[in-house]
Amino acid sequence: MKKLLFIGYNFSPELTGIGKYSGEMMHWLAKKGHDCTVLTSY
Repeated sequence: MKKLLFIGYNFSPELTGIGKYSGEMMHWLAKKGHDCTVLTSY
């Protein structure tokens, strides 16, 4: 298991920009057992 920090401007549920993709990616990584943290302005 790895600890991951995602820093981004847009995040799910915002559908603009990369928000949808980054949200799906973090959910997928968490299901794989990684410890995911998100830092965003949303």
